[in-house]
Amino acid sequence: RMKKVLFKKFAVAMAEKFGLTLDEMFAVNREHDVVQARWMLYYLCVERKISVPYIKRCLAEQGYKASASTITYGYKKASQLVATDYDYKQLTTEHLIENVMVD
Repeated sequence: RMKKVLFKKFAVAMAEKFGLTLDEMFAVNREHDVVQARWMLYYLCVERKISVPYIKRCLAEQGYKASASTITYGYKKASQLVATDYDYKQLTTEHLIENVMVD
């Protein structure tokens, strides 16, 4: 239950940061901003020790189907962004620290 609350907080935060609604974020859409928002969501979740199968289940509850390999790929892409782009690093750090007390 606690991980589900955390997933939802991260989803809302990433949608907001990328100027999307949750419906847009979880729609089948390959626009760059939408894809990056999902990648960042995967990154935040994995960094907070939410398992890939659990992320997959949470996505399905939002009406979005993603394979484990898609989630893993997105996490890796987000990791590269965080490692090379200060703005992405700040974005993730801010949300990981802000939600540290949820667990």
